[in-house]
Amino acid sequence: MKKIYLILLLFSFNIKAQNNTCDVSEQCIYTVTLESANGSGWNGNTMTFYQNNMVIKTIGQNFTTGSSASDTVFFCNDTPFQMIWNEGGNDPENIKVSLISSFNQTIYQKNYGEGNPNSMLFSG
Repeated sequence: MKKIYLILLLFSFNIKAQNNTCDVSEQCIYTVTLESANGSGWNGNTMTFYQNNMVIKTIGQNFTTGSSASDTVFFCNDTPFQMIWNEGGNDPENIKVSLISSFNQTIYQKNYGEGNPNSMLFSG
């Protein structure tokens, strides 16, 4: 009986990706490209993605060196999401971020020197 319960428990976790607000079959994978103008990473700057009023993922906290990195975010199909530039970090003028759909279309791009920490960068 314990083996069956463990298998069911593992299966229930596997039907969700990182976005727990919908089933995996209803999700699209987006690529987020993070860039640093001076090669020092994002210097503590982070961005958080929200969907269905829930935090889906925060990016940037592990980008501490180098000029580029990428990450993935899973969004539920046909459901709006938001991208918030969090408060904190240094040298905000040195960060750039691009959000690319599963169809390789650039949905949003924040260029160097644009935008402000503690603000919504994208909603749609």
